Amino acid sequence: MKISELSPEYRQPPPHAGLLTDLNRVVADVEAFDTSDPSSPEKLAADLRRLLTKLASAASSSPSGLDEAFRLKVWNLGFRLWNACVDRANHSFPARVAEAEIRQAAPELLLVAGLPEDIPNARAKAASFFHRTGLIWLELGRADLASACFEKATPLVSAADTEGDRAVLLDLNLARARAASSAGEQALAVALLSRSKPLAAASPEGVKALAEEYLRIGKVALATKPPDPALDASNLLTEALDLCEKAAASPSRATPPTPGSTPATPNLQVIKDQCLRFLAVERLEANDYEGTLRCIRVWRASLGLGEEHPSIGFMALRACLGSGNLAEAEMELETLMANAEAPDCVCVSAAELYLASRGADAAFKVLVALAARCRAGAAAAAAVRVLKKVVENAGGGTGRARAISELVSDERVVKLFDGPANTHERSTMHALLWTCGTEHFHAKNYEISADLIERSMLYVSRDEESRSRRASCFRVEPNIRCAFLKFKILLQKKEEGEAIKLLKTMVGYLDFNPEFLTLSVHEAIACKSVGRYSAGKPMPMPMTEAAVRRNLIALFLREPGSEAEILKYSRRAKLRMAELGMEAIFGKGTMAKEKKHDYCSEFFELAAEFFSSGNGEDDANRLLACKSLIMSVSAMLLAEELNKSPLSDSDLKKGVEMLSRAGKLLPLTLPSAPVTSDQLEDNNLLFLHTFNFYHLLNRMDTSAHPQQLQLVKNFAASKACTPGHLLRLEEIASQGTQPNLQVAEFLLKASITTALASHSPNYGIISTALRRLVGVAGLQDFSGSMSDAVYDVFRQAYQIVVGLRDGEYPFEEGKWLAMTAWNKSNLALRLGQRSVARKWMKMGIDLARHFESMKQYVSGMDEYFEHFQKVSGKEPDECSQQDGAPSISLSGSVSQPGLV
Repeated sequence: MKISELSPEYRQPPPHAGLLTDLNRVVADVEAFDTSDPSSPEKLAADLRRLLTKLASAASSSPSGLDEAFRLKVWNLGFRLWNACVDRANHSFPARVAEAEIRQAAPELLLVAGLPEDIPNARAKAASFFHRTGLIWLELGRADLASACFEKATPLVSAADTEGDRAVLLDLNLARARAASSAGEQALAVALLSRSKPLAAASPEGVKALAEEYLRIGKVALATKPPDPALDASNLLTEALDLCEKAAASPSRATPPTPGSTPATPNLQVIKDQCLRFLAVERLEANDYEGTLRCIRVWRASLGLGEEHPSIGFMALRACLGSGNLAEAEMELETLMANAEAPDCVCVSAAELYLASRGADAAFKVLVALAARCRAGAAAAAAVRVLKKVVENAGGGTGRARAISELVSDERVVKLFDGPANTHERSTMHALLWTCGTEHFHAKNYEISADLIERSMLYVSRDEESRSRRASCFRVEPNIRCAFLKFKILLQKKEEGEAIKLLKTMVGYLDFNPEFLTLSVHEAIACKSVGRYSAGKPMPMPMTEAAVRRNLIALFLREPGSEAEILKYSRRAKLRMAELGMEAIFGKGTMAKEKKHDYCSEFFELAAEFFSSGNGEDDANRLLACKSLIMSVSAMLLAEELNKSPLSDSDLKKGVEMLSRAGKLLPLTLPSAPVTSDQLEDNNLLFLHTFNFYHLLNRMDTSAHPQQLQLVKNFAASKACTPGHLLRLEEIASQGTQPNLQVAEFLLKASITTALASHSPNYGIISTALRRLVGVAGLQDFSGSMSDAVYDVFRQAYQIVVGLRDGEYPFEEGKWLAMTAWNKSNLALRLGQRSVARKWMKMGIDLARHFESMKQYVSGMDEYFEHFQKVSGKEPDECSQQDGAPSISLSGSVSQPGLV
């Protein structure tokens, strides 16, 4: 008898036949392209989620797992589902989110069913499906779902046994980096790119893809200027450029491809040009002009004889001017002017920059070149902008003023402003020259002043409406301002007696203002003349009196043998100080002397005062004053520790003031670039300032917590910051009677970010910071195992360890992560919170799979988790019940084994 002839009651259906039937039906519906029902994609996605849950339950319930035949059938359905999704995408189905969910069901089916032995490269194929699905989620702006897909796929090919596995793993690392960057986790993105270098080295296409990702993140860092100094745009762009150079120098490039063949190394010139362009921009912003010119020279060499973009010439001009090479700058300006693709606005801006350095001597040549290339009607506006820049940078020098006067009176320049269309530009030119002439008049350059005001009349039309403006060039009105100008002329002519007489009569003017007395004293100082007021007559305003006294003392300091006069007016100032106030006499910022402390602290304090009293523009004095202030506070804190005597409130206040002064000097003394090994003293100086300042703020109440947070944020954003420094500060923040947990959390997160963004991440520091961050998160949330903050830290740790080679992450720390996550489910079980327990168990298992030291525990953890799933079933959790509902606990036969 044939088997087909047996009656149905004797036939044994294959295991899980109903599940396969349901899967086949849903896949057929996906293939059917039913566009009449708008809710069809959402319904299909829900059906697939339900069937995936059943399939996972079936796989876990079978002691030996799914058999090989069943796996092959599920894989066949998974591939059919994937191909159907590709066809649906080509027809542009509107419900893109639901379509992405349907597509993700295909690799999920392959993963849950397991890897059949008869399918070659099964791991790489499943991982590839996850990778492509994650890219779709990225396009939809769901970086979280994309990262989940990439993280599921990475363990499948992390062993990198075959060339196909390595190619997929490289794609996954690059995609994970893109997702992390989209989520704002730039440090993780850089760490993932660093891991990809060995994988990309074997493939020219991989090198190109890795260079593109470095370039993309470098452009983001250049545009956003992230506060983290580890995310340096220059380093990222240099990495991309180095990859292009290495690929170009690879042996595969040595032999040219035969006609019709595909080159072994892809064309990297476009990426290289972009790297050089953005690197030149970054170096220019950092005032590294030689570096900018080097990038441009390499860029131009790669372009050959082709036309260059106007931005190249403009950047080259700025770099030449910054480095002081005016001859090269002139050549760059001429090249830019001759470039037909350069917009007029770029040429005018370039001319402004050039003339700001060269001055009026080169203005005529530039104006002629602008007039020749600017379109009709724009020449006058360009001339105004250029001349304004020349005037602004001329200063008070008479030589350049004469050159400006000759320039604006040239017929060819005046002709640019002819016509009714240039009325506004003519008015602007007149106002510009009038203002310049007035400034020279105030500077007592009367001949130059008259010449410029006269030249301004060339830009005033002779119509009836302009008569008043022309008349203003000759008018002088009798008032206090005119009298003051006459006073200045008398001083200039050394007629001091007449000047004093005029000064006495100025008080009687109707529009007199006491400030004119102060201005008169300034003029007398400039001309080395003394104008005295009556000794017994009070000044109209206290500030005016203080200013006059200061100016008199300053004037006598210039005269030899005036010590008696200096002493007399200094004594008067001292007597008046109580009435006028200290700030009125000495100005703001004066600090009273405090009583002495230990000798070391006092000597450093005195040294700071000596260095501060020197030339304010001296960088060496600034640095020494800053160091002295910081070391004075360090000595003060050390004396407190050795003497076992707490600092008084006045000492604390003094220390805070000294460090505040040092904080203002630090930005002026520290290098703008990251410090090197020979600059460790400067590197530690900023850390010591932050360390001491935090110690002093820690002695105050909790009202200083916001100030502490801002202090460490400023330090974390500096070039001198290192992950080790941040961990040291975190120890202080989390200890003491009033720990600042907000500061501790920030420091730990910043330490992880900074370490990840380095070229060679120190996973010892990262693991230490993660362990401490778990403790801080637990202290901030007292809800025990319900804490999402603690779980987020473990989630971050999982993202870091996925894809790491064995041994990169410290052995003990990896074991601690997995065991701690697993053991956290124990409390949730006792409280009847099974969903929370399930979450922590899953995290513990996922972490354990990535550490060789935990391999011995994984099988037991899986076995218990499957048993837990069976026992718990679908009973409601205590945390999901309404208030007052009875709690439901697990049966006594289920006890979780703790890991130790």
